[in-house]
Amino acid sequence: MNKIQLILLAVIILMEGLCPSLAHAQVGSNGVYYPPEGETISYQSIKQPAEVGLSTTTVSALQSVITGGRWALWRHGYLVHIEGDFNSNTDVDAVSTGIHAATVGVAVERSLILSLDEKLSVWNSELTGIDADVTWRHVLSQTSALDDSAALPGTAWAYSDANAYQLNKALSRIWGRIDLTDNYDAVLADALFDPIGAQGWSSSVAADGINLHMDLEDMGRIGTLLIAGGVWVNNRILPEWVLDLMVTRQSDSIPAIYNNANGGITGLQVVDFPESPYGLMTWVNTDQILYPEADATWAVVLGAASHLIAVNPANGIVLAVEDGSFSPVQGNPPGWPTVVRSAIETIQQQVVGANPLVPESDYNVSNDNNAVKAFPGTSWEFKQPEEVGMDSTKLDSLQSAIGGNGPGIVIKDGYYVYSWGNQADHGDWASASKAMFSTLLFFAINEGRLNSVDDLIIDQSWALDLPDQGMKFRHLANMTSGYSLPDVPGTNWAYNDYGVKLYVLTILNKVFGINATSGAEIDALVADNTRLGPLQFEDGALFSNQQRVTMTPRDYARIGWFWANRGEWNGQVILPQNYFDDYMQTGVPDTLPQTQGTGTSDYLGIGSYGGGNNQTVQGPGKFGFMWWFNPAGQTWPDAPNDTFQVNGMWNRDVMTVIPSLGIVAAWRGGSVSGSDTFNVPMNTIIDKLVDATTVDKPSRWGVPSVPLNARASNSDSQINLEWEDNPEADLAGYFVYRSETRGSLFSNVSGLVSESSYIDNGLQNGKQYYYVIKAEDVAGQHSPVSPEVIAVPQVGTLPTAHWRLNEDGGLNVMDSIGPSDGIVVGSTWVAGVSGSALDFDGAGDHVAIHNTPELDIKGTQLTLSAWLYPHDGGTSGGSRIISKRTNAGGSDTFAMYTQNNRIRFRINGQDMISDYSFTLNQWLHVTMVYDGVDKRIYVNGILDTALPQPKTDPIDMSIRRVHLGMREGEIRYFNGLLDDIRIYDTALTAVEIAGMDQDEDGLTDYLEVSMGTNFSLSDTDDDGLSDYDEVNRDGDPTSYTPGLDTDPLLFDTDVDGYSDGEEITAGSDPLDDTSVPIVADGDINDDGQVDVADLLLAIRILMGAYSPSAEEQARWDVAPLVNGVPEPDSQNTLGDFVVLQQKVLGLINF
Repeated sequence: MNKIQLILLAVIILMEGLCPSLAHAQVGSNGVYYPPEGETISYQSIKQPAEVGLSTTTVSALQSVITGGRWALWRHGYLVHIEGDFNSNTDVDAVSTGIHAATVGVAVERSLILSLDEKLSVWNSELTGIDADVTWRHVLSQTSALDDSAALPGTAWAYSDANAYQLNKALSRIWGRIDLTDNYDAVLADALFDPIGAQGWSSSVAADGINLHMDLEDMGRIGTLLIAGGVWVNNRILPEWVLDLMVTRQSDSIPAIYNNANGGITGLQVVDFPESPYGLMTWVNTDQILYPEADATWAVVLGAASHLIAVNPANGIVLAVEDGSFSPVQGNPPGWPTVVRSAIETIQQQVVGANPLVPESDYNVSNDNNAVKAFPGTSWEFKQPEEVGMDSTKLDSLQSAIGGNGPGIVIKDGYYVYSWGNQADHGDWASASKAMFSTLLFFAINEGRLNSVDDLIIDQSWALDLPDQGMKFRHLANMTSGYSLPDVPGTNWAYNDYGVKLYVLTILNKVFGINATSGAEIDALVADNTRLGPLQFEDGALFSNQQRVTMTPRDYARIGWFWANRGEWNGQVILPQNYFDDYMQTGVPDTLPQTQGTGTSDYLGIGSYGGGNNQTVQGPGKFGFMWWFNPAGQTWPDAPNDTFQVNGMWNRDVMTVIPSLGIVAAWRGGSVSGSDTFNVPMNTIIDKLVDATTVDKPSRWGVPSVPLNARASNSDSQINLEWEDNPEADLAGYFVYRSETRGSLFSNVSGLVSESSYIDNGLQNGKQYYYVIKAEDVAGQHSPVSPEVIAVPQVGTLPTAHWRLNEDGGLNVMDSIGPSDGIVVGSTWVAGVSGSALDFDGAGDHVAIHNTPELDIKGTQLTLSAWLYPHDGGTSGGSRIISKRTNAGGSDTFAMYTQNNRIRFRINGQDMISDYSFTLNQWLHVTMVYDGVDKRIYVNGILDTALPQPKTDPIDMSIRRVHLGMREGEIRYFNGLLDDIRIYDTALTAVEIAGMDQDEDGLTDYLEVSMGTNFSLSDTDDDGLSDYDEVNRDGDPTSYTPGLDTDPLLFDTDVDGYSDGEEITAGSDPLDDTSVPIVADGDINDDGQVDVADLLLAIRILMGAYSPSAEEQARWDVAPLVNGVPEPDSQNTLGDFVVLQQKVLGLINF
């Protein structure tokens, strides 16, 4: 370090001593120092090694082993030393890949990616063949095999530039860019660099993807994010479980290729590292093989063996190096990541203790608030703050931040720990009173006075105007009622005290039948022993005659503690927990617009609860049942996500509840803030409250575990999902995601559900759906997603396994029902009877199905079903179509096979031969049924042969795989095409077999095959008409009759430019090319152009001065627009005129 740098450091250290707030302004609840946004050394908090638990020889020891380049060292975010220029920007080579891996983590945190096992080909469509199965996990762990056209993803480890390139392309598209050349800086800024305040970086596009140019400062920010578990100043940026994968080996049991030509000649040797020491774009020290004298949590993001970010989460260490060189270690094996061994092991030797600036409790926090909860009797039991994990000095700063001169109290774990002002002082809590009426609403439902929060207000004998007659209690409780405003209930947000007054009077006067202007009657209602009497209010009067809470702070805090415990009080369930599970959360969608209404129409004459009817822009996504909530930190970023509060006069009168910390804080008479920005100063207040808590900070909670054993059952248009309950005490619930594409494109269908089950309705029968589930805790942290569950809603009996064989490429065969997928060996994809099929050559081609429990047929019933197109009559020993061999070999547990142009059905070694003799090179459908008594063979839906074979023990006692096209271990291969293969663990009836209709379009599969339509698609030609409707125009659905039926294989039978479906819908003849539908294009006068003449004609029509023909009405029916296209509604209104006007002016086009 030169003299100028030493002087600069000395000045900074001196200023830090004079201004200690600089070092602590950005300290998170985890004790990590986070530098403020900006590129300057002055934002770093610089400490001597001994101040952060490192040896005094740390710097000199590192200087002896890092023999060149620039470097910097941090511990828990505190800068220990800089060697060289701190803000010099350089190309950091493959260090970039670690940044890209972190970007994937951000996408997971934001649910842009639900699982690392989603396929990249969803975003990168150029990945085809076996590469189409490459996942995020494969490219991150360098196991994609993209450089080997014959290798399956996941079968080999090889460092390859192709992985980073494909990763960047997919990430760019997730963030809405065209590809990685389209302003990738916007991706990096949004995902990582802006959230952590990094400004000393730039990027460039290269052949191997996006290369980053960084300085030491920003490399240190990235490292700090990683050692802090993905949190930056208490805001979660990426999931902790992703970081866990980044610091542990992800290449277990995968052969390593260390000399890959595509940028992957690593210098490592298999003899030294049989498994690559690699995580997710990181070199890792799992099992302490890479760096034997360092602990196992070290991970290094390495570029050209001279640039690196090394992190050690166990000790909070970050080392950043640019253009470095390192002293060798005797006996060190060769290779990229081994070069930096001397630096890593030297730092490890310098750790002499925990960082004293970071309390150890902040790094060893349980997943819930484990403190024993107390409940007050006639008074709260007092404890010193330090006895329950709070800091009395910091509580003093809380009182100062609140301001004003009123009284207040802090409760921790049910104990009174801090107060100010006169605790016996009664006073008006203003709008902070409102949540009491939601509490009374729940009692009314629980007592049977109401059915639910969706009961109509008009049923309570109010003379509501017509637009308000759909108003519900829910609307009033969520400030979306629209009362006194020109809004339909539920359509707009408005913080509306006229609506609150209607809410209060309805509950008190109408539902409970008391005098709402008598505080004494309200007190008696609330304090009844069947309601809140067990809370034992200490100080008497509870309400005023104006329906305002007048409790003392210590009494109102009891209400907060009652809500924090979800209706339970000292072992007694006063209100069932489901009310709090359902309604102790935001009830106003964040997309709900604010009212645009002005003025007040209090037509009931009830008056206001205190304020106007549109008081603040705050609310959507944050408000529910008269409480303010904090989902994902949206309201108060520095507060735990489960924080909620009632708030009167914009921070003057407040009760704040933080269940995860066991805290209730209630005060009156604080400083008043602005109605639109009250949450900003409140964030500071709550941050003080949280900072005063020395244990159990939710931001350090571990993420929930993966939901286990998810399973699906199928029924008509419905999938029933169930999974095991998660064990976490702080669990908030689960999210269910559905996709129609295996492994990708999932969307949330459930919202947050509290139970470990979900019913997905309104689905298309016969269609394959995919589901994953993830858990969320009260801190808003998500688990990884569950393994994928496959389900198909369907009327009738479902197969145990169903291989549709519609993949049309690749080496994987998917089971559309369950997990019994298979691997294609040799067979080629061809056109099939429905979509694609597999062609087996009779000389080794087959499909090996995964050995799953679903294919262990435990009962005495079985059905096998397949479409086959045989090229020969079968081998002498029988050509297997479906086979599961016995444990001992020599026979089949069950099998369908061909021999001598006959079809054979085998159960436990006993055969039955069909009477039917098939013709070569023609499709036929075969179903084989066993019901425990008889075996039956059906050909093309018709019973061919039956033979008794009584059996009481289970059919399947074999542990072997199912194979398609062969019998395991023998040369008994099928020669021909196979399609749509199914196994059932039940015996199908003759009616079910004859009526097989996979796409449920009314035509059996057999009939569709004869007509050439696709029995997997209800509308083969995608013209808007089902196959059945097309061939049944003549009343006979068994065949297509030209001239009477429309062609189910032609989109436009009469070739007039309009699909058959469009013509039927419009009333024109789909068989007459001169009969075409009227197009709603705005050309009313049909002169070939949409212009002012059409506008003038529209005005005359609207004024009644012209009577349009049906054709003119149809051409003008251009509203509403759906996705920019007219969706005619058979009406000509002002809306149609507005759309027409916009088209004439060139503002829109369709």
